[in-house]
Amino acid sequence: MDSPSESEVHTAAAATSAGGQSFIVDVNRPLEEGFTSYQTPAAEAEADEDTAVGVQTTPKKKKKKSKSKGKSKAIPPSGFEENYADAPITPAEYAEEVNSLYHPSRSFADRIETCIQRYRARRRFDPERKDVFDKYLSLGGVDTGPKQFSGGIATDKRALDDMAADQIATFAATDAISADKQNSGKDDSVWAVDFEGVAKCFLSSRFPAYFDFDTPEQIRSSVHILRNFLNYVLYHHACPEYEDQVRAARAVCDRADHELVATKAFSVHGPGDFNVACSTLFGGHHQGMYYTGGVNGWAGNTLRGRHDGDEDDDDDDDDDEHARFCIGMSDARATAVFQAGVAALGTPAQQQHVASRQAVHVVSTVAAAFEITAVIPPPSPAPSPVIDHEPATTTDHAAPPKKTKKKIKALGKILARPWQRRYPVPEDHSDDGAEHNDDQDADDASDASYEFWIEHPALLQHCFPGMKMEATVHRLNIGLVFFDAVTAALCSFYTNLPNELMPGWRKPVPVSAEAADAMPGEGEGEGGDGEGEGGGEAEAEAEAID
Repeated sequence: MDSPSESEVHTAAAATSAGGQSFIVDVNRPLEEGFTSYQTPAAEAEADEDTAVGVQTTPKKKKKKSKSKGKSKAIPPSGFEENYADAPITPAEYAEEVNSLYHPSRSFADRIETCIQRYRARRRFDPERKDVFDKYLSLGGVDTGPKQFSGGIATDKRALDDMAADQIATFAATDAISADKQNSGKDDSVWAVDFEGVAKCFLSSRFPAYFDFDTPEQIRSSVHILRNFLNYVLYHHACPEYEDQVRAARAVCDRADHELVATKAFSVHGPGDFNVACSTLFGGHHQGMYYTGGVNGWAGNTLRGRHDGDEDDDDDDDDDEHARFCIGMSDARATAVFQAGVAALGTPAQQQHVASRQAVHVVSTVAAAFEITAVIPPPSPAPSPVIDHEPATTTDHAAPPKKTKKKIKALGKILARPWQRRYPVPEDHSDDGAEHNDDQDADDASDASYEFWIEHPALLQHCFPGMKMEATVHRLNIGLVFFDAVTAALCSFYTNLPNELMPGWRKPVPVSAEAADAMPGEGEGEGGDGEGEGGGEAEAEAEAID
């Protein structure tokens, strides 16, 4: 190709100086600070010329780097802190509460509904706390679901602008008391006001059934939600006529802090070595459950026994890995635990019977419920005997068996009497073939008593007078009683209310004949296809409804 002439070069230079863009750039020239692309020499010359004649250019502003302040914003309190206290109310707020919100002229249902709504607005609920509080309110007859027929007013900005703050809070609230409970506490109402009873029922029945909290901190934190709410009710005098009940309910929360933790611990660690030993030897729930896979077995990494290899037992030999990785209790150790227990607490006749190796067997077994009346610690702090036993192996891949030395834990006693759980609806015994009287059962068992032997302090520290249990009780021919298969450990204030049957209940409505015919199983008697006696009765009832 021909090279450009000298005149063409001058023409191109003149065009560039006139403001045209040149596609020839110096790639070796570094970028200037604040620019994102290269400038041509002609553009730089033009900029210098404009500056010389007084044309002011606007420099680009540099972005400021955000500097960390070093301190994060403090998290606002949730209102559930241990030593949290509501701020003092102003005279205007006090006058509003006394003269309007909680005035005696308003019904109890309206006042407690307002109190619940204002309390929830002043607390920061996480999902766990909200779930606990909702279950508590639901048991107390308060509807905690979203309101119906609100018309989406919470998202209507024009409607919200015309409302006061308390009106907005009322529309946004999800807690309400239905119309059928508006006369609660009055003589003509089927609903009674009972703060103490609801607190007892929730903490002793519903809370253990719905929530599986493992640590004492989780349990006490949940109980504190009820105490926090009751304190709010007292502080604002929402229902002065029931303040004695509110204080009694708060005392129930104080008892629940200890008793819920104790019953949970007993449910996890019970029934204790001695009762497991008796159950293993005499055909109880734990017989045949012993298994050890050794260090390399399947049980070595997944199951750690609480009887032959209790990790909480400081007296165990740490080098005895074979005994530590097992479940259940071996017959050798069960025999040693049983004999040591009889030697420590048994009567002379029982000791003679066991020492002479006479037969010991179960004479009666019953699924029983009992209430602890006394807790008796061991008679003396004498050292526990040391036993030698050789654990049995059940698999070829188990570690070689070796003799181990373990101390038998000291035994205390609990004295108990029969107790019968009362349900809101009597148990149906219509299929028993004979008339059944629950009160007669209670009278027949009123004279009975139990004496159980429990390890101290491992389990005895979790027992207290009034504690209730449901378990399988066995009586031996030597007069000794033991229990296994614990199904429930309950607080001393255990209460069961009919309210527990109400969640999910809907008011029945009349059913039309067409709907009754469409229901499966309705209108079909023994003759089939509605031709039998049952079908005629169903049709007659449907016609009467219509």
